[in-house]
Amino acid sequence: MLNAKSIALTVLSAVCAALACAHLSVPAAAQSLEDALRRAERGNTPPPSSQPAPPPATGKRARKWGALAAGLWRSRGYGRVAVGSVINASSEEEARRDALRQCRNAGGRNCKVTTSFNTGCGYIAIGTRGRVAGWVVRQSLDEARRACRAKRYRCKKPIGGCVT
Repeated sequence: MLNAKSIALTVLSAVCAALACAHLSVPAAAQSLEDALRRAERGNTPPPSSQPAPPPATGKRARKWGALAAGLWRSRGYGRVAVGSVINASSEEEARRDALRQCRNAGGRNCKVTTSFNTGCGYIAIGTRGRVAGWVVRQSLDEARRACRAKRYRCKKPIGGCVT
């Protein structure tokens, strides 16, 4: 049977170990009591695994990335524009690379990444006015649409999205 002094010393020992109290000493009787309790507990548990334990979960997901790219060039006297958009890529490098690829696949020349982001949203709108073409980048679909129209472009629907 455990007496109050043994229990108090065991609790003190556990608290001291948790707080790294090097200046406090725990009597040998309390240490041997702790050892006895540990041995008794081990009898009810399976032997330790030879495989390493998985890393502790941090509760954080890997950040996703988005990127927008645009290219402007002239053809037969008219401005041309092409764009690319990638949302929820695994890395910034992947997002930028894939946005450039989309821009080029859309016929774009001189494609450049206009922005990359790992929080929030990004949209790119393109438009033409006579022989001029251009693009605008904003954080929302409506803002991109308004900014494109403010340049008096005949605008296409913005592309992009929000990282999750």
